[in-house]
Amino acid sequence: MPETPAGINAIAKVEPVTNANPIIAILTDFGTRDWFVASMKGRVHQIAGPVPIVDITHEVPPGDIASGAFAFRQCRTDFPVGTIFLGVVDPGVGTARRPLVVRTDRDLFVGPDNGLASAFLEDPSCEARAIQNRWFYKETPSHTFHGRDVFAPVAAHLATDAGFERVGYTVSDPVSLPRESANPIDGGWTGRILYFDRFGNAVTSIDAREPFSADAPVRDKWIAQADTPKGAVRLPLRRTYGDVGPGQSVAYFGSTGLLELAVNRGDARVQLKLQQGGTVTLKPEQLEAQVRASSPA
Repeated sequence: MPETPAGINAIAKVEPVTNANPIIAILTDFGTRDWFVASMKGRVHQIAGPVPIVDITHEVPPGDIASGAFAFRQCRTDFPVGTIFLGVVDPGVGTARRPLVVRTDRDLFVGPDNGLASAFLEDPSCEARAIQNRWFYKETPSHTFHGRDVFAPVAAHLATDAGFERVGYTVSDPVSLPRESANPIDGGWTGRILYFDRFGNAVTSIDAREPFSADAPVRDKWIAQADTPKGAVRLPLRRTYGDVGPGQSVAYFGSTGLLELAVNRGDARVQLKLQQGGTVTLKPEQLEAQVRASSPA
């Protein structure tokens, strides 16, 4: 481990700030059944006073770093400049994986160095530091709850302007997950299912800007196909769920700008047997063929 930078432990105690604090936005895989999220928020308020806290989600599938990173990527720019994002999806808690802070021109990330910070590390202005200065957190953190004992206190101190440079040493090789995109194939595009929302809709890596314009006549000549353990499932491309009947499957470009697969008033993940990482293609096809395939057997 690199030597502690000069003066890193000389930081003075920061008094809690009671107004004009940045938002702390929290994402975890803890769920809401237990006290884990409440303990993190309590620790923040102990240090930073009534700093505003926003819950992004606590329903990331347990240990699913990629889904957590995806969620950060989708909502990051909806927050004001100066937001501190606190992320805990940390299957390697207590191991040699580094605790990390990432600063960009618009925000900060605090969490494990395991790929969860990928959206922030993609920013050309990013700078990453390992959390080393123990002033920022408990002297003897739990081996299994760094969300409460390390990350929440660090985020709280940063909200009181304790100083990013004093957190620890600069990291030149933070873990970043590759950003998935669509690939051209046979006159269309292929990608993968990246994420399922709570409705069972599947979000893919196929971007709306890649295949075609938003011209309606062109839209009606495209069809999506998803590979599943039960065989291929075909879905007509439409604008929204209600463009097919209840119980029918449909593909559309959602609010993320990415191709999504859904069942109108149903759960596509369950009903179509879709799987995260599954292959999806988008190709032109006659409208009549799409209509016949709009309700897979």
